[in-house]
Amino acid sequence: MPHTMAKQEYNVFHSLRGRVRTWWQERQEIARELGELSALGEHGLSELATDVGVNTQMLLAVIRNGAAAADDMEYLMRALNIDPDAVHYDEPGLYRGLQASCALCEDKARCRSELNAGTMRENYTHFCPNHETMSELRAHPEFQTD
Repeated sequence: MPHTMAKQEYNVFHSLRGRVRTWWQERQEIARELGELSALGEHGLSELATDVGVNTQMLLAVIRNGAAAADDMEYLMRALNIDPDAVHYDEPGLYRGLQASCALCEDKARCRSELNAGTMRENYTHFCPNHETMSELRAHPEFQTD
């Protein structure tokens, strides 16, 4: 029995260590990206934000949240039978706005929980900051996957 507990503690330790390492690496990447943006100067940063279709403050906020901050958006779209590639191609500005809003969302844990449970379709309107736009996209056949 003590051997089994020791093995469990060992596994928990290594799992936790891996998560802390990943978190630390993500923080370092964010710091590097923010440093690169700072080197652009105010004018360069403004131009970059304009190029990607957001304002400077939103660009910085999205970067602070990390590269994967908007990853759940495509999962949400697929759960709603919305083709993310079609939206990205036909409405790139709208797509970037959805990404930015998703990246800044403070309810990611619920989003992931609903996605994992398969209940997103029924519940996204209660918490998703993009719910109105997603509902509109669902109404357009050119963006549907079915």
